[in-house]
Amino acid sequence: MISPLWALCCLLLIPFGARADRADTTIADKTYALLPAADLLSRLQRAQEPIHLRATAVVGPLYAPTAGIDTVRASFHLDDVFFFDEVTLNNVVFLAPVQGERTTFAGGLSLINAHFHSAFGLRASRSDKHLNFKQAVF
Repeated sequence: MISPLWALCCLLLIPFGARADRADTTIADKTYALLPAADLLSRLQRAQEPIHLRATAVVGPLYAPTAGIDTVRASFHLDDVFFFDEVTLNNVVFLAPVQGERTTFAGGLSLINAHFHSAFGLRASRSDKHLNFKQAVF
């Protein structure tokens, strides 16, 4: 039989993040769900169904060339999304609409030589560093 003290010690050794179902952060008095950039890259690479992020803070650099992403088939809608780090989607072909509303790119946004086969738009959005659309095709 395991003593209650032993069970409590084991429970305390589990990292706090492992017990939490979902992590959140607060930015300008608003609560955002945290999403690792690697998870979003994986979704962009595989998704056939629309991707819609709302009140989400993406943590980590989103770098499509390293992830091997050359084509995004699903529509991609961002609504009040905060990217802490750089978003680089250079040379990516977007086959479905890409829309961003109230989206912040704190580390900048690069879409060099990106190709948009459908609608693209950013409304009430901002980039705190660079915003690069060189050779992008709309």
